[in-house]
Amino acid sequence: MNNGLKLYSILLLFATFFLLKACDDGPTEPEIEPGRRDYIWKIDTLAQDSFSRVSTHAIWGESPDNIWVGGSASTYKNTLWHYDGEKWERHLLDKAISIHGFYGIDRNNIWAASSNFIWHYNGSGWYEFTKIELPGYDEVSLNAIDGFSNNEIYAVGLGENLSNGQRTQVCMKYDGSKWDFVNIPMWDALLPDVKVDKNQGYIFIDAERLDLPENRSFHYLLQGSDLIEILNSSNYMSLGKMGNKIYHVNSKKIYRYINGNLNLAVDLEGTNYAGRIWGRSEKDFFGVTWGFTIAHYNGTDLKDIFQLSPDYYVTDALVFDNEIFFIYENSVTGISYILHGILK
Repeated sequence: MNNGLKLYSILLLFATFFLLKACDDGPTEPEIEPGRRDYIWKIDTLAQDSFSRVSTHAIWGESPDNIWVGGSASTYKNTLWHYDGEKWERHLLDKAISIHGFYGIDRNNIWAASSNFIWHYNGSGWYEFTKIELPGYDEVSLNAIDGFSNNEIYAVGLGENLSNGQRTQVCMKYDGSKWDFVNIPMWDALLPDVKVDKNQGYIFIDAERLDLPENRSFHYLLQGSDLIEILNSSNYMSLGKMGNKIYHVNSKKIYRYINGNLNLAVDLEGTNYAGRIWGRSEKDFFGVTWGFTIAHYNGTDLKDIFQLSPDYYVTDALVFDNEIFFIYENSVTGISYILHGILK
């Protein structure tokens, strides 16, 4: 073999090795583009009776012209609202409830978590699907709901015995036909949120442990009926979902739990970031700040995009490709608002 052929063979071997190595590493995700900030903003007020307060808790929608907002109010007429792309209208239920969370499979298959009941929308109307009864407890308030499919949905909250003050955390599961309690430990804890990671099959639960001296915040991984701790803090923590990816917010650090490991995704130390996360990617998301603003992060900096005041707080948001909806409330007047942004 002459020298030229020998060199060619060696180069071919190296090229083959690196090609196979690249294949082993899996496909490379495309570079994430920084999110835009050139929104046109509009504010809608949820009209109400002069004697009624409205507290909005949750928002869900399949598209910008089909959105539901739920909450609590001093009259059942103001509990549930629907947006058709032009206007917000009350959607009357047949009883007074407080809606805390939505999970939708499509526009004709939506679940709502509330106090003592789970409701379902079938395309024609909302109806009471299940009354929740936990032996030894007078009330069960479900705070959040999320799922993998119509055959596996989870809801979490708090059970209370009003006569003796006893409390317990609550987790429920829907198997496609009925809702049952998951036999998790009965700690004195409030479960504000649940999020499922469809890519990895994980179920994450946010917990405020009321049985601990510092009321510490925990994030757990639900495995069967076991709660596996993955993060804890003396700070307020929250869960967020962007696409099918779940994020864990602890103060100014945002993590992802991947293949059994907690990885730092975004570090916002040195900013005024106060928490929460709603967005499209790690370079295009919104949160709230200690300056009472809604702010946007584009992968480089965190910038205020809407000024609130100490009397206002944001409860939830809904993100589409070119639009975003925030629900927020004035804690003094009890009036709720919708902040709607459309990219130019």
